[in-house]
Amino acid sequence: MGGPVSPMARTVEVQAANQAEFELRELKSTISALRSALEESQHSGNARVQEAVAGQDAEVRELKTTIQALRDEMEKMRFDSDSRVQAATASSAEEIRQLKQTAQALREQLDKQRFEADARVQATAAMSSDEIRQHKGTIQSLRDQVDKQRFDADARVQQTSALANDEIRQLKKTVQGLRDQLDERTHFFHEQIKAQERDNRLEVRDMQQAIAAMRDQLEAAGRPVPAIPTSNRPN
Repeated sequence: MGGPVSPMARTVEVQAANQAEFELRELKSTISALRSALEESQHSGNARVQEAVAGQDAEVRELKTTIQALRDEMEKMRFDSDSRVQAATASSAEEIRQLKQTAQALREQLDKQRFEADARVQATAAMSSDEIRQHKGTIQSLRDQVDKQRFDADARVQQTSALANDEIRQLKKTVQGLRDQLDERTHFFHEQIKAQERDNRLEVRDMQQAIAAMRDQLEAAGRPVPAIPTSNRPN
């Protein structure tokens, strides 16, 4: 290295230095492009997450609206059922009152006939007693029908409430399932970003190693090595 450097050797050194600078610029351009792509990927992922959250909020609002509609319908059905029960009870009470009036009229007629003749009173009393028993049987039958109608109405109300509760539970399970799917997608997206970052770091490390190897080769050949700004080196 103490003798003069030939023009050809100087030309080779200049070409090697230019080649090293060109490769360094290419590496910096590649690193910048990778960073831009990573930032764009992060922005796109955040936008997709926000869209998914907005879609879930809309579905939750729809579910709440459906649940409220079901509750309103259940209240309406309960009110209609109570109205039918009250109407049936009122109708049965009216029939019972009429039957009582009829029985009272029969009793008065029986008393009147008793004064007219003992024989006719006895026959009429026996016949009237049979009629009274029939009327009592009719009254009891009406009472049984009223009780049955009231029991059937209560059973329908309970069945409707049970169906509504089942639908509400199913809607809650659907909402939970949507939330779980959103969590899984968000986790998957974050894992993809982490994997991309790892790949980027490995690629930058490989490029740094290649640059270091080239620098070592240039230094071993006694050629000038261009300095790399420390501030632009990736961590």
